[in-house]
Amino acid sequence: MLSGILRWSALWVLIWLVGTACAFMLYGSAFVATPTLVAAIICTVVGGLIATLVHEAGHAVAALACGWRVVAFSVRPIGLHVPSRRLVWLPREHRKDLGGYVASVPTTLARGTIGRWMWIVAGGPAASLLFAAIALISRETWLHGLDTPGLITSNFGSALAIQSGLSAFGALLPHGRSDGAQLLEAIRREPEWVAHRPCTWLQTMLGYNVRLRDVPDWLVAAHRAVPHPAPQGDQHADGIDIGRVLDRDTSDYSHARMLIDAYRKRYGGGAWLDSCDAYLAAIGEGDAEGAAARLWHGDPDPRVQPMQHAAKAAVLAVQADERGMHAELRDMRRAVRAQSPYPDATFRDIERAIRGALRPA
Repeated sequence: MLSGILRWSALWVLIWLVGTACAFMLYGSAFVATPTLVAAIICTVVGGLIATLVHEAGHAVAALACGWRVVAFSVRPIGLHVPSRRLVWLPREHRKDLGGYVASVPTTLARGTIGRWMWIVAGGPAASLLFAAIALISRETWLHGLDTPGLITSNFGSALAIQSGLSAFGALLPHGRSDGAQLLEAIRREPEWVAHRPCTWLQTMLGYNVRLRDVPDWLVAAHRAVPHPAPQGDQHADGIDIGRVLDRDTSDYSHARMLIDAYRKRYGGGAWLDSCDAYLAAIGEGDAEGAAARLWHGDPDPRVQPMQHAAKAAVLAVQADERGMHAELRDMRRAVRAQSPYPDATFRDIERAIRGALRPA
């Protein structure tokens, strides 16, 4: 299997190099009056970005047409976080080694069919092929008519067609998490893959910083219904319930306390639970001594570092340690950015609550 993946990857690299070289030469030869290497490089880069934009737009349009919600839209190195309507710069470690991507989830369980998912995956290559056809047609029609003694504009149509065709072909090759690999996965319909699709949707929403309070009830219920080995499945679902209560516009701290105590009784403590517990005691109950006692004192857990720093900041706020609170909030923001470049409104509101709880020295 590994050798097959390597062969597909090697084939794609070879085709991409040849195709990009052809597009580069077409761009360069378009400037017949003053051909420059810089102009050819710029045109090749811009053409690649256009081809990627068209490809990802195809996924997004297909998702919307199928009744799915687009959560994030990226054309490297820029990402659009749809919930906050903000453009962000994507550091290299958050680009997924892809030219771009679209993250989407169904708006209802009925719309989350495998057939609709296949249409969404196929939307990208279909848009690329359509754009390639339009570029070729334009090359022979209106672009050809714009040729001047110093510029062969029809070359741009040929180059764009090549780059868009490369985008479609590369996406359809079954390697990694390509569109082709995902289509094959959907066609095979392995029972475990089918059963865990709600978990994938939930992970997509949380991975792109959709607030827990905005996760629809049907998705939480579908996630809870997925058969997981006991007790991990129930533990994760119960943790989500705690997060949703704490993330409400007006938090029900008594309900959160009941859920946390029940969770601790059933599963025991941990970095995440103890941090939520300490935060609740400090911000929701104003118990400085109890909050300090509830803090997690074991090894740091990278997965929940933002919440650990938030809990420490909350404790320091109710202890009137302003300097310590600010230091923990800085560490919290740094940990949030390390996990995702997209805005996290939950921790933005957590910081506001902590600052509001600061007691005078």
